[in-house]
Amino acid sequence: MSTTNTSATTARSAYIALAVTLAATAVATLADATLYTYLNAPDVYEKDFGRLLRIMGFAGTWIALAVAVGLTHGGEDASRVVARRHGWLVFWSPMLAGALAEVMKILVRRERPALNDGAYGFRAWGERTWSGAGLAFPSSHTAVAFGGAFMLARIFPRARWVGYLLAAGCGLTRIFARAHFLSDTVFAAGLGWLVSWMLWKKFAPRAAVVAVAMLLVAAPSVSEAQSTVAPCTVYAECAYNLVPRGLGLAVVRGEREEYISSLGFLRAGTLRGAFEGDSLADALGRQAVRTRRVAATLTVSSLIAIAGAGAVLLADGPDEAAIGLAAYGGVALGLSVPLQFKADGQLSRAVWQYNRRFARAP
Repeated sequence: MSTTNTSATTARSAYIALAVTLAATAVATLADATLYTYLNAPDVYEKDFGRLLRIMGFAGTWIALAVAVGLTHGGEDASRVVARRHGWLVFWSPMLAGALAEVMKILVRRERPALNDGAYGFRAWGERTWSGAGLAFPSSHTAVAFGGAFMLARIFPRARWVGYLLAAGCGLTRIFARAHFLSDTVFAAGLGWLVSWMLWKKFAPRAAVVAVAMLLVAAPSVSEAQSTVAPCTVYAECAYNLVPRGLGLAVVRGEREEYISSLGFLRAGTLRGAFEGDSLADALGRQAVRTRRVAATLTVSSLIAIAGAGAVLLADGPDEAAIGLAAYGGVALGLSVPLQFKADGQLSRAVWQYNRRFARAP
């Protein structure tokens, strides 16, 4: 894949993420006043779980975690380099997200909801010009929490939901405490994702370094190397194909359709190892996973929002909350559909690229 194509794909991903964040923030503003009225628990931080969730937005929490991540190496030089790089990424992602949130507070100047009884209020530029105290948009606690959580998810993908839930809980407690509107936290979450994504693109350990580390940590013995099975070369037995399976597409091998991996519709999966040995096919496969993750998130959130809107309509009839949820559901669903098809296309190109290694029998 050329550098130009990679750069274009990177730019498109950034624009899509920004568009999703802005759309979600705009929809969230429709529910700000309603949630201020009904989500009210001023004593949330007097409880242990509330304090736990709040400190996810505390810089010191992420400094400690960054040190812990930086020390997770097996003692070899290459693995130590990778671990240290990961530690610095866990440090800088929440720090930069929080710093950007503080700068945006000063520029936007929207005051905390409790200061104006749930109405939007804006501080005059001449009043405490360079102070973010008492300002709300976006939530710096939430930005810090999601900046760290998204970076941890990139390093430890199997444990990503732990960080996501804690970060979401941090944002939710800020709403319950009436320190922020929903839109403050939604935008902050998107800001945290964008910062973590940019840092990962620029500074993540490259594949060559990781490969060296893996070889040093777990180099196979001579007997293991000698027992390696010869690679598959017959088209009818080895070529990949795509078949529908459950809510997604499965990658299968040969005429017997031996299952290899799958790309889910609501849960992307990883396709890890499916295209091993073909760097271009592997890159296309990872692209498909990234696209599907965005699409799946939008799809799931749209279904939840539409279901929530229906529940509110049945209980209370049309109101701002129902309209807001329905609007968000429609926007998210509209954005998710082309991304779902795009992910399928990327996976199809990955399979085509992988199959080029096999010569069809005459």
